[in-house]
Amino acid sequence: MNVLLVYPITPANFDIFGMQQGIAMVSAVLKEDGHDTRLYAHYEYHEDELDAVVAEFKPELVGLYVTYPQSDLAQRYAARFHRHHGLPVVFGGIWPTTQGDDAIACPDVIGIARGEAEYTFRKLVRRLAAGKDYTDIGGFWFRKDGEIVRNDNPPYIHDLDKLPFPDRSIFQDQPHMNQLPYWEFIGVRGCPVGCTNCFHHSWMANLDGDLGYVRFKSPRRLVDEVLDTIERFPLRVEPCIGFHDPTFTLEREWALEVCRLFKEEVKVPWWCNTRASHMDEELAHIMKNAGCFEIHIGIESGDPWIRNHVLKKDVDDQQIIDAFRWCREAGILTFGFNMLGIPYETEESMRRTVELNRKVLPDTVFCSVFNPFPGTDLHDLVVDKGWLSDRVVSSYFEHTSVLDQPSVDASVVAHYHKFFRLMVRHPKVAAALRPLDKVPLAINGNDTLYDQLDGVFGQSSLWRKKLIKRMPQSTKDRIKQFLRW
Repeated sequence: MNVLLVYPITPANFDIFGMQQGIAMVSAVLKEDGHDTRLYAHYEYHEDELDAVVAEFKPELVGLYVTYPQSDLAQRYAARFHRHHGLPVVFGGIWPTTQGDDAIACPDVIGIARGEAEYTFRKLVRRLAAGKDYTDIGGFWFRKDGEIVRNDNPPYIHDLDKLPFPDRSIFQDQPHMNQLPYWEFIGVRGCPVGCTNCFHHSWMANLDGDLGYVRFKSPRRLVDEVLDTIERFPLRVEPCIGFHDPTFTLEREWALEVCRLFKEEVKVPWWCNTRASHMDEELAHIMKNAGCFEIHIGIESGDPWIRNHVLKKDVDDQQIIDAFRWCREAGILTFGFNMLGIPYETEESMRRTVELNRKVLPDTVFCSVFNPFPGTDLHDLVVDKGWLSDRVVSSYFEHTSVLDQPSVDASVVAHYHKFFRLMVRHPKVAAALRPLDKVPLAINGNDTLYDQLDGVFGQSSLWRKKLIKRMPQSTKDRIKQFLRW
């Protein structure tokens, strides 16, 4: 059976993409069964492209991975596949799992896959291929005779080692994806921390299982996947590996064993995410010796009340300071995640976030504007408070806050977001430039004089991209070093 997998992505000027793990896993499981799969990924709607894919591949089923920001685009895709080509369409991913009623309301889908869908999706394909009824498959909601059939939640996939390696082949040479220059891996499923801005406890509520939500691939299985990927999918640039687990060091002994195997067998530089509460001095040195060159750590807010009472991160200032210091002393680069415009945020709390970043000095300072996704606790909060505006953003790289909350104006959030990295790294430069953001100048959709200058010289400028393409590599390297701020 030919199964077309569709990935509606965010606009190309906002994000870069490598492999989406859920899609890659579904494809791998289907190929084990002898089915053929193909991926279509785009950030826009183009009927001619959709029609060409259908004409060439001749799919018998279409599966779309859907996140909330791209749900409108996904529904347009579904309408074209269903109404024009008469194809059965299903949704899967975070949006159908956490907002099932909204997803199943789309009239152009036969059903939605909820939770971990490798095995449930395979069962659907088997039933369709055999011409059998499929509406009783657990883990799915289906539309049947004008009614919604809500089957039981899917079970956890307990033994991750029994799953095949992700199918990376379908992500090769995707023309509309800005490919990441490294291999991506996930060694852990689930997260035990109840952060209120995260989808994890909503996702957990839509899964069933008695062995715990957090599950690990064995270190041996994970390293075998890494070695297989290195051999089969060589990179065009210097090899590098990224682990997208929320907390790579969640289980210390597991992380230590992965480090041992990496040092002995892989010998490729890698980076990972972790929490400041799950780092220590010895672990930092062991990770460095195993090839870890960068660790991403969530700071989120410099205001302890915002961080721990509102976001429920359960991390104190000293843990953050220590974690960054241990990484720096071990020779590991750091990447600091921050958010502005969090519910109950004030201008004072945003200044504290700047001040904490000045203390820990991440090698890369990253800051996003808070966006409450449906299914999270903070989304429920801002809806109940009446703080959610009708403003729409496409990515957390934008300055726009979707909140109208009494503690801080959205324009102040946007201002701090524009200048955040400068305020951390170069406060005198920020102080000199910030007044330009107060000068109204509505040109090309920009609001201030600073916006206009940033549009000409900023990262999103087409002119700048074209200029960079013509630069010698030595110049590019110097600019990259400068922009690490």
